[in-house]
Amino acid sequence: MGNSSSKPIVQPQYDSSMPPAFHFSRTRHMVIACSNREFHCFPTEHSYERRKNTRKSGAPVTLDDGALGVPLLTLERSNLFQRAFDSDAPYCRIYKYMLQKSSEAPLNERCEMVHKSGELVLYKMPFCEVKKSWSRGLRTCYELSIWSVDGIQKLVMIEHRWGSDLDTKIGPWNVQWRQEGFESFSLTTIPDEMPSLLDDEETIKRKKQNKTKISDSKRYLCAKFSTTGKSHTLRSFAKLADLCVGEIDIETDAASYGLYSVPWYTQVTACMGLILTLVQMEKREDRNKRSRRRMGSGFTLNPLGPLNTAGPTRALNNTNPFF
Repeated sequence: MGNSSSKPIVQPQYDSSMPPAFHFSRTRHMVIACSNREFHCFPTEHSYERRKNTRKSGAPVTLDDGALGVPLLTLERSNLFQRAFDSDAPYCRIYKYMLQKSSEAPLNERCEMVHKSGELVLYKMPFCEVKKSWSRGLRTCYELSIWSVDGIQKLVMIEHRWGSDLDTKIGPWNVQWRQEGFESFSLTTIPDEMPSLLDDEETIKRKKQNKTKISDSKRYLCAKFSTTGKSHTLRSFAKLADLCVGEIDIETDAASYGLYSVPWYTQVTACMGLILTLVQMEKREDRNKRSRRRMGSGFTLNPLGPLNTAGPTRALNNTNPFF
């Protein structure tokens, strides 16, 4: 997967058969943390550590260093009751923090200014809306509508009926979040000869007829995700998960630890990482509920209440946990 964000780029040697899109020179280690019933994805470990340190010292986050301490993305859960009575209500919404010069116009008319320092302005904007549905075979399906300068980009994540693997796409590539252990996943490409849940039925049938054994060497690793196994906590910005994403040298900046120079597909992968975090926590809570029922007790130690009873989504400018 390359080098961590704290080390200079070193180009590894790759097999000539591997597509250049997977010749990663850097591994960006992102951190997903919890605060005020929201999930925050920090662009690097450095940024997350800065947030923890400034919170302890009471010092405000500054913008001069790429807004270290400010998350790249924030996930807000939708109201369960609204979703129950409104089929169009989203499963969750993801917002993006952007750093621009004050002389530049906001990229999106729905941007909200969060903070201004000198010539720099921090904006928060709606970035991704996620709807939960069920596809053929009653498989859980997460439909992502992601904002970009070229328009709304559509992406689908479909969960396998047995297990927690999810099929999706990164650019033109069919990829899969493969469960490697307890709440641990690897994002790998699906070889062309193998069916994906995103394929049409005719293509799936044709690929299933292929009896040729497919080597794992044709699965290219794109990212790794693992949770800390922790549920809600009263401690603000407690780490919930780690997300390591491979980046190629023409898209990444090894010296950037903040909001600058985050490649597009890293942002898309981070959205999926936030969704994985929410899904795993909901499944964990369901397991705990079943366990308590078997023990004949409805008592819960969750200090913030059940995960799936979140209140209505707040307006963008209601709270500001960073300044």
